[in-house]
Amino acid sequence: MKLKHIINGFWAFSFCLTGCVDPDDLVRTESEITDQLIITGRFAGNENTEYETVIDRANGTAVVQTPYYISDTEPIQGDITRMRLKATLPVGARFDPPLSGIHNLKEGFSSTLIEADGSKKNYTFTAIYKKSERANIIKVELANVRAQIVVADPVEEGKKGQIIIYKTSSSIDGELQNALITIAPWATIESDAYDPVTKILDLSVMPTVTIIAQDGVKKTVYETVYKTPEFVEYGVGYVAGLFGFQTLKENSHGFEVGANRTMAVVDDYLILSNSNNFVNMPVFNRYNGKLLDQVKVNVTGIPSNRIIRAITSDDNGHMVAMAYVSTRTGSYATPYTDVNVWVWKNGIENTPTLILDKPFSDPVFDQAPMGVNWNYNIDMGSSIHITGDITSGKAVLTTTSPFSYRMVFISFVDGIMSGKAHVEFANVSGARVEDYTKILTTNTEKPFSYISTPANETNMVICAPVGDSADRAFAFTVPDSHYWGWQGFTKGIDYVDFNGARLLAVQNGSGSFNGPQRLYVADITKNPNANSMSNGFIFDSQQGNTIGNADVPGGVPGSGYTATGYTSPWAFDGVSSVLGENIPCTGDVIFAKSQDGLAVQVYMLTTDHGLIAFELTKFKGL
Repeated sequence: MKLKHIINGFWAFSFCLTGCVDPDDLVRTESEITDQLIITGRFAGNENTEYETVIDRANGTAVVQTPYYISDTEPIQGDITRMRLKATLPVGARFDPPLSGIHNLKEGFSSTLIEADGSKKNYTFTAIYKKSERANIIKVELANVRAQIVVADPVEEGKKGQIIIYKTSSSIDGELQNALITIAPWATIESDAYDPVTKILDLSVMPTVTIIAQDGVKKTVYETVYKTPEFVEYGVGYVAGLFGFQTLKENSHGFEVGANRTMAVVDDYLILSNSNNFVNMPVFNRYNGKLLDQVKVNVTGIPSNRIIRAITSDDNGHMVAMAYVSTRTGSYATPYTDVNVWVWKNGIENTPTLILDKPFSDPVFDQAPMGVNWNYNIDMGSSIHITGDITSGKAVLTTTSPFSYRMVFISFVDGIMSGKAHVEFANVSGARVEDYTKILTTNTEKPFSYISTPANETNMVICAPVGDSADRAFAFTVPDSHYWGWQGFTKGIDYVDFNGARLLAVQNGSGSFNGPQRLYVADITKNPNANSMSNGFIFDSQQGNTIGNADVPGGVPGSGYTATGYTSPWAFDGVSSVLGENIPCTGDVIFAKSQDGLAVQVYMLTTDHGLIAFELTKFKGL
């Protein structure tokens, strides 16, 4: 009868029976099995890897089972002409001649096992190249986005395994055609959905995949299934990093120095403004950050000498752009003094519609945005935000007049400006209005409620509940963790209502306008107070969640000192050169909802330095 013995995980001790015996000869164990015989083999020069041996005690053979290829990737075979042997022997037994030394197991080696009672049995030792019986999938992942995909092997012989795709991200659906599959070494894949040339598996068709082992006999079949994890009842559950990159002189990712200041999201696109030349606004895949050179924003009808610093998206995903306009003198002056706003009603590939075309002299701007001491030196259109659908129903557009220190609110009904422009200034100690102050209205008609950031070194985020008094505003308490508070500053902000929570995202900088920038996200709730930004902390892009560990369930994969942790004026690789110095001192943050309502994406742009993106979902961590 043939018996197959598997090597134990350790050797308890070795000893000599007569004279000086090489440790390769035999190894005793503490096992109570007094008649056990275990042989293992190793390639000479590789003492760390041992291979089991099939022993036939009746016929006196021991065959070392070496892998057909010792490499997982290259067809490299071990040298069975140079092998060492190790044995665990029955109590009192020994081999003669000893098993020590290097043996040619291709030709074979013979030795006699002498038992304690003096009985003898001749053994022949050989080695073979044994093809692997492994027929399993090791992992499946999407090529362009992060996804939770779990491979479950069959629970018993004859059953199917599963490739389980967890719906934790809205980015998954459009990327299922591009899956990468890793299988057992030297196994092969059999599936109509697998392209052996590109090595891509199309999971969108929910395929059946068969893995055939190297030996051609063992096969495992997997079916593809789609599962949705449990929801959290309120707020944010699973958080994942989508992408992040640093813009370098060697690889600009479509950025231009000083030009990319604000963002918009339309469908699957993330668009950046270009204040140097609005014709060249870069467009990215909003789920994986890939620059889409073939996709262009249609700017037909926008005069070529207009400057477009400010773009955004309304609540229904229409891109909106506002031209920069200034009545100041010198380098600030613009050829036009008309306030112009365009909306892309049917996607960015189609012609935009001009929905606001009025000069400052129009009565709708009567005494607005006039500033302190009757100051008529006006700048508008460096930043923009839309609440509502600007093409239908009520909506409000907010921008700033920084040199008159005013926030400007322009109301629309069904795509037409309604009434006069409204002007406010939050009466909070230290508050200012800069070029890139961003105002987020949380309602669509007066009296307005809003959140704003001065976009400067005061490091303030201001909240004004519904009301008419400027004194109703207050500043959120600066968080004392996961935030650069001391000598820090804010740039871009955005908020979104999600799963019962009101999420606020803040671009938080360190040291100077040109310093590193991180993304801080909190739930400020429907009725915020001064401590809401600190108390409602969810995660920040550099340090992860409340525990500070980016690897825990629900944490933030990829955060830390990388391009998915924060943007930086210094190259992360220590060799390259960052694209520019962020001389305009600009940046932006924008939320975008997934169509299925199960997730929101948040993006942080730092001019000249890079872009990072995360997804916040309703799903519990897996």
